[in-house]
Amino acid sequence: MTAIPITASPSAVAPTHPARDAAPERLPLLAVLTMAAGLGWIGGQYPWPGTSRTDQLLVTGAHLIPLVVVAVAALALLGGRRNPARVALTIVAGCIKATTVVAIVLAVSSPDGFGPHTLLDWIPVGLANAGGGLWLLSEIRAGLAARRRR
Repeated sequence: MTAIPITASPSAVAPTHPARDAAPERLPLLAVLTMAAGLGWIGGQYPWPGTSRTDQLLVTGAHLIPLVVVAVAALALLGGRRNPARVALTIVAGCIKATTVVAIVLAVSSPDGFGPHTLLDWIPVGLANAGGGLWLLSEIRAGLAARRRR
């Protein structure tokens, strides 16, 4: 019978889970991609009821501004400028959450008025919210990890 060498006590070695341990590294990327998908869809989903082409372009452009901010912040994040990118993405995520509360109130209070009403209206709002929530979760996890290292 061959003895198996024991290098550490079982209580000293924490169990690992490959998917869970790698998730904090992938979570910000998933959050940015989901936010971008939702914001891009929102930008193309909600037409302004005005008749002029200029009105349509202005409203669509205004809806796409958060998408541009997310894209620029993602490029800055990949380029190593982490702090400004993290601040910008956190602000966008917070604005998505606040805007969704306003959209829900408008949709409930005025069923035929402004705001999302159909499933196709709510899907991009849900995507943007999921991305914003994942971003905020990744920031909370990063903050907790940094606090534990101190």
